[in-house]
Amino acid sequence: MNCIDTESSCNSIPIPFQASAAGPSLLPRIVTSDGSFGHPETCRPPCVQIVKNGTCHLGFACGFCHMTHGKKVRLHKCQRLMLKHADRGQRLEIIVPIIIRKLERLGDPYSVNIIELLKDYLAPASSEEWQKKVRQVKLYRSLERMNTTALMDLAGNDLFASDVLEALHELRQNHFSFESQEEPDTDTGCLTVFSL
Repeated sequence: MNCIDTESSCNSIPIPFQASAAGPSLLPRIVTSDGSFGHPETCRPPCVQIVKNGTCHLGFACGFCHMTHGKKVRLHKCQRLMLKHADRGQRLEIIVPIIIRKLERLGDPYSVNIIELLKDYLAPASSEEWQKKVRQVKLYRSLERMNTTALMDLAGNDLFASDVLEALHELRQNHFSFESQEEPDTDTGCLTVFSL
């Protein structure tokens, strides 16, 4: 993956682009907010203003994602209580392996750093009784449907050292998915990205 500088009325920001195996074809992408970087796997939660009004007065400065998202994954009561009463090691044991698998699937060179940092957080397995409860409430199934940023927030950012959070920020800034072809509202955007 390479980066190009794209100038706009807002800022000059390095934007990743991917070379197409089929040759040079231009696929325009709009980066409409700082929170949209890394969409869909490492972006921030959807902007409420975009969802309600279709526009956001903060534009690129908004810390939330302006791209299209599916329905938010919500944990049911038993799952929330289980995570609430889990100790630090149990939360890490459940969430960190899922985050690592998701980052490995990205195949992004920037994800290697954060994967190595997260491996230090892998906790030894809890009791079989705890594992059985986790399976009974189908917690893994729900967590697998969340994106990486939501999982880190759910685990509690206070559990992770600043180097992990900085690595996630670097990944978010340097990974931009070109999978979604749906264009967001260009009135709120500042940067257009092209894959070559």
